Amino acid sequence: MTTTIGDAGPESGHGSDDHSDQPGGLDELLDRHGPTPIDYQQKEAVSKALQNGASIDAIVIAGDIRRSTSLMKEAVSFQVYAQIINRFVTAIQIATRSCGGWFDKFTGDGFLAFWVTTGDASLKGTVLRNVVEYARQQRVFFGELILPDLRLNSQNFPAGVGFAVGIDGGPTYPATIAGQLTIVGPPVVGAVRMLNTAGPGEILLNVRPGQSLYDYQSRIWKHGEVEVTQEWRKTKEYEQQVFPVVSKDDSTTVSAFRKMRNRPPRGPEPLQAPPAPESPSA
Repeated sequence: MTTTIGDAGPESGHGSDDHSDQPGGLDELLDRHGPTPIDYQQKEAVSKALQNGASIDAIVIAGDIRRSTSLMKEAVSFQVYAQIINRFVTAIQIATRSCGGWFDKFTGDGFLAFWVTTGDASLKGTVLRNVVEYARQQRVFFGELILPDLRLNSQNFPAGVGFAVGIDGGPTYPATIAGQLTIVGPPVVGAVRMLNTAGPGEILLNVRPGQSLYDYQSRIWKHGEVEVTQEWRKTKEYEQQVFPVVSKDDSTTVSAFRKMRNRPPRGPEPLQAPPAPESPSA
């Protein structure tokens, strides 16, 4: 679902110089979706691609909360549920733009964003690493600050709740749809496919970015800090190669997701007996 800001004109899309349907024009549109502070080199690249129907290279990330519909159904208070989701997606939007990303859209319980890599080829590896680090941080944020509140607002707490992420990269095409900036192209499909294949609390990369990180991970992270593995999984369309990101904090974070499902309501800590006095030394 795309949130519309302002009035959309009868025609919108890429390959057009007419962006008069945007409040404030193209410049304001790009500022509204782009990094903060805005990267003017990226802004120029996106602007030219949007007006000329050209592509930009980008890393695309799709994320959402697994079992969010069940959580809404089981909510004690729908108002509190909406407040929790609003806090989550607002934090995601701010973090995306402050980390150099372009925020595409909310999807109800998730989001789509992208990082522009058009330009210096040597920067692509750095951008990809930063996107993965961003995804790891958002997963921890969800586990520590959002998941406990969702559980406490639930009549019944379903299995499989977690924040999942899919990542892909390659040529994408900026477009305007319903007065908003978005991107289209195979990397968007790939990121969403990885998201749909990922389990709760998991980060999955498609083959192009995944193979790149897999080959050069020893140069990016310290030994044991992060590991990019490879395996075959069934997607909605067919079985294909995917690249999960496993980090040393995963066991803590993912196990926290599981423990949270069975955690009793918060209450006073049980009283403990004072320690026994030490025996006097001879």
